Amino acid sequence: MSHECRDELAHIHATGAGCFGSHVRNDASWEEEIRSRPFAVLLHATSATAKLWPEDQWVRLGDHLKKNGAISVLPWGNENERARSERLAESIKGAIVPPRLTITEAAWLLGAALVVVGVDTGLAHLAAALGAPTVGLYVSTDPSATGLYGAQRALNVGHPGKPPSLSEVIAAEQLVTATMKASA
Repeated sequence: MSHECRDELAHIHATGAGCFGSHVRNDASWEEEIRSRPFAVLLHATSATAKLWPEDQWVRLGDHLKKNGAISVLPWGNENERARSERLAESIKGAIVPPRLTITEAAWLLGAALVVVGVDTGLAHLAAALGAPTVGLYVSTDPSATGLYGAQRALNVGHPGKPPSLSEVIAAEQLVTATMKASA
């Protein structure tokens, strides 16, 4: 993480800017924890509710990741997303809800992740562009029009009116992380 990013993160931690709720980690402990263990970023939030994947599926995915040694990190950008992150963190053992992140901090988080799984949102595209193993979940948008393309370690699952099943998401997650391990 750059010096500028650390300074900005330190300011957020010191002031508590944008941080609310019992699951939001206002101190640097969340960052220390993810630096010491593999982690997955779950991009569950989007401005269009039609694009949301069901919360119970996120919990089951988080449980799967935990069983395989990865911490789930649930970033957020507004109060509705923070509330959703906290609901999910209550059900996913060991999940982390970081403080509200700047785009620079989010880019670092995405780029350092073992895997990023996200609905059709800009941060999922950023993760793929950064080269992070990324699974794009398509619930109401067409991945042939807005999918994750041009990235070696990205897969799209689901279609309008046919959200991806948990087993499809896990299979895609295993493929993109296997690709990462093979290229390492």
